[in-house]
Amino acid sequence: MRIVVASTLFVLACGGGGGKGGKVATTTPAGKPVPVTAVAGATCADAATLLRGKKLGKEAGGAKENVIKTSCEADHWTPELLKCVTSTPDGTTCLAKLDATQRQAYDARIAAWVEAYGQEAQDDQIDAHNFDEPPPREDPEDPPPDEGEYIACGEVVTDRLAKEFPGPTKEKVPADGDFVKIRKLLYVQTCNANERGQAWAGDARKCLRDGGDTVTCMGKLEAAHVGEVAKRAQDADAIAKKAFELRKKPAAVGCAQVTAAHYGDAMWKGKLDKLAAKDRKAAIDASRAAMTKACTTDKWDVTERACMVGAGVDSCVPAPHAWGYPARGVIYPTGVAECDAYVAAMVAYASCKNTTPDIRDAIYQSLDQMLQVIHDVPADARETLKSGCKSGGDAIQSLVATCTP
Repeated sequence: MRIVVASTLFVLACGGGGGKGGKVATTTPAGKPVPVTAVAGATCADAATLLRGKKLGKEAGGAKENVIKTSCEADHWTPELLKCVTSTPDGTTCLAKLDATQRQAYDARIAAWVEAYGQEAQDDQIDAHNFDEPPPREDPEDPPPDEGEYIACGEVVTDRLAKEFPGPTKEKVPADGDFVKIRKLLYVQTCNANERGQAWAGDARKCLRDGGDTVTCMGKLEAAHVGEVAKRAQDADAIAKKAFELRKKPAAVGCAQVTAAHYGDAMWKGKLDKLAAKDRKAAIDASRAAMTKACTTDKWDVTERACMVGAGVDSCVPAPHAWGYPARGVIYPTGVAECDAYVAAMVAYASCKNTTPDIRDAIYQSLDQMLQVIHDVPADARETLKSGCKSGGDAIQSLVATCTP
C-alpha cells in the first residue's frame, strides 16, 4: 500500500500534479475534469485527471489524482488501459483491465488516501462504481477482453520457460539450476516492464500459463520484447557462470560482499550529491547497514548473492525497489523544518504497532519519493515547499494520534 499524502503534496507544492498528453483535454481553469476530446498519446496524468471524479474538493481531489497517476506510472498501466480510460464515458470501468498485482497496489493506495482524507474520501468511494465488472466493449460483436491481462508474471515465467527459451544455455557447467534461477529473475523483470515500460501481452501470458509451446507463446510478443528476452538470457547465462564459480568460495559471497557490490563507493557517484557531506555519509552508511541486515536476517539465496557479487547488477536483488540510493526507509534532513517534521510524522506512523506491513511499506515508498523531490529542488526554492509539508504533516499527525505505541 502507498500512503499518498507525501508525494501528492509535494507535487502540488512544486506546481505539478498534471500532465499533457496527446490531445486529451484534462481540466478546466478551475481544475475540474472535462470531457475527453481525443485519446491519442494519452498519459497517466490524463487518466488520473479523469478518474479522480468531479465531487471532491481541491485538496482531496488533487491527492486522489496523484495517487492514480502514481499507480499508473509505478505499475506500468498499459496503453490499452489508458486508451480505455480516456475514451470511455465511465473510465472507472476500465480498471477491470488491471492485472491482479496492479489492482492490489491500486486498491491499497486508494485505501491509504481514504484513511488520510476521512469522510470526504469515504463519501467519494461510496459513490464510486463497482469496478469488478469488465469494461464495456466498443462494439458488442467484439470478443471479450483478453483474460491474459490478469495473469501475473510469476505465473508464466516458469522453470520450463527459462530452460527452453530462447534455447538451452551454451555455458556448460554443473550448476544448471543457477542458469534457470537467474534467467527467471531477469525474465520476470522484462515481463513486468521492458525498457520502454511495456509489459508482456496478455495473450502470450495466457499461452504460457496454459502450458503452450514456449516458442509459439513467445511469438505472441512484440519483436522488441522477444529480442530483449534473448538478450536477458545471454546476460543470465554469463552471470550464472560467474555465480557458479563464486559459490565454490562461500566467503566471497557473504552478505558483506553483497553490500559492498551493491553499495560500494563507486555506486554512489552522482547520488545524493546535494546533501551536506555528513548527511550523505550517514545515508550511505545506513543503506549499507540495512542491506547487510536484510541479507543476513532473510537468508538471501546463495545464487542471488553470487549473482550480485559476480555481475555487479541489480537484476538479482530481492525486492529491488527497496534498495535504491539510499535504501528504502533511510531518512536524511531536508533543510526545511516543516518538511523534517512531516518526515518525522510519517516515520512515527510507520512505527505504530497497529500499522500493517503493507501500509508501512507504503509509507516508506512515499518517503523515498518525497525526499527525492526535495533533494531535486534547488535550495533557494525550498521555501515553496513549506505549506505543502505543513499540510501533509498535519494530515499524518491525525493518523499518528490513532496509533498503538
